[in-house]
Amino acid sequence: MTETATCGAAHGCCGGTSTIVGKACAYRSPEEAVELLRADAGDIQATTVTLDRSGAEKIEAERVILERSGAREIVARSAQLDRSGVAMLKSEHAVLQRGSAVALVASEARLVRSR
Repeated sequence: MTETATCGAAHGCCGGTSTIVGKACAYRSPEEAVELLRADAGDIQATTVTLDRSGAEKIEAERVILERSGAREIVARSAQLDRSGVAMLKSEHAVLQRGSAVALVASEARLVRSR
C-alpha cells in the first residue's frame, strides 16, 4: 500500500521528497516514510527511507531501500539495495542485489550478484 502526497521538486516545497504511507513488510502496520524520486539529497534522517534513481550523502534510518541509487554512507537497522551502490554501509541486516559496497559492516548480509 503506497499513497504519494502532492509534493516534490515541481511544487518547490521539499526538493524532490514526498511523504508516503508504506509497509516495510507483510506483518507490520503501515507507517509514514520519506521517498526521493530522481533527485539528490544531502543528509537524510527518518524511520524509513526509499530512494529510486536518486543519490544522498548520508542516510540514517531504521529501514533503507535503494533502487538504482547511490549513497556515500548508510547507517540503518535494515538496508536493501537493488542495482545501487554505497561507499560505507553499517547495518544489522543488509541485502545487496546487483549492487556494490566499498565497505560493509553487518550482523547479517546477503549478496546476490553483487560486489
